[in-house]
Amino acid sequence: MHPKIIEKANYWINNACGFEEEMMVLEKGIEEHSHCFSLSWGKKSEENLTWNQRTAWAGAGRLLISKDGEIAEFEGSAPGIDWIHHFENKLQNLEDYWNLEIPYSKVNITKLKSILNRSTPELLKMVNNDGKIILSEFKAWNDNYSELEGIATDLNNAGINCELEIKTRKTATNKV
Repeated sequence: MHPKIIEKANYWINNACGFEEEMMVLEKGIEEHSHCFSLSWGKKSEENLTWNQRTAWAGAGRLLISKDGEIAEFEGSAPGIDWIHHFENKLQNLEDYWNLEIPYSKVNITKLKSILNRSTPELLKMVNNDGKIILSEFKAWNDNYSELEGIATDLNNAGINCELEIKTRKTATNKV
């Protein structure tokens, strides 16, 4: 189906991973995604065994490889994580982030100052041209909670309808 990808994936899994036995990717398990392929893999010596008879690997799921075959890594084993999403973000220099959008109103200035712990001048500098205060914070792949959630809860409880969501942006060029 994708012989060049299979070849590069086999090279990667056998030369970059340090397994004691020869490994191979399984052509049957290849799935194409927007920017990568995901492949099942296992010991070459177990090629003809059923899935249940093969050796299982803790902490390493399917092999993810870019469509050009230059970048590869294993999915992790944490449940509920969209490993393909995170790998494709990495390939495109994108990152997820928490974004809290708060509507500004003079009526709510006292509540906003209290909840955001800001003085009036500080608060007014935070208001953008659309009359909103935007707070954002990097979201790691395994980060399911943000301090912004507590702020959003406090704001909503105070009658200030705000919106917290996860968005995607280009990564900073000077990021280490």
